[in-house]
Amino acid sequence: FFDRDTLQEDIITLINEWEDYAADISQTGSSEAWKVTHIAIEGGDTSLLAIWEDATPNLSLLRVSPEEWRAELLTEKENQNGASAKAASRLIARQVVHDFGIMEDHGGKFQTDVAESVLLGLYVARRLGWIEREPAVRRYTNGNVMTPKKLVVKK
Repeated sequence: FFDRDTLQEDIITLINEWEDYAADISQTGSSEAWKVTHIAIEGGDTSLLAIWEDATPNLSLLRVSPEEWRAELLTEKENQNGASAKAASRLIARQVVHDFGIMEDHGGKFQTDVAESVLLGLYVARRLGWIEREPAVRRYTNGNVMTPKKLVVKK
């Protein structure tokens, strides 16, 4: 969305599209409708939070700080500076999408904002008890993130 007014106008449509998409890719075979019950928002942008609250009074809104999910999912070394945190986030996102995704394997490098959104989702899903995975991030004994082998994209 390019601006907040457009977001505010289109939130219900966006949620309906998410639910339809989830139902389309579901592998459960169930005819039960998928419903969005929670929206997680990263950071302290109170005006953005207010837009979502006004448009979705029946949903649970969760505000999560970046420090909160990073403390749980990144090591101290990865969290030392922005560059190492971003690099680790991209690797962990590849692992998460490979392990939990029902879309085709992601064949390239995640953009940082996309990777951080994936990790926010993992953090919130664990916090709500929807994913019970210990450890949250699979790592080698040296602390490096275990990632799936990269796919070769044929042109």
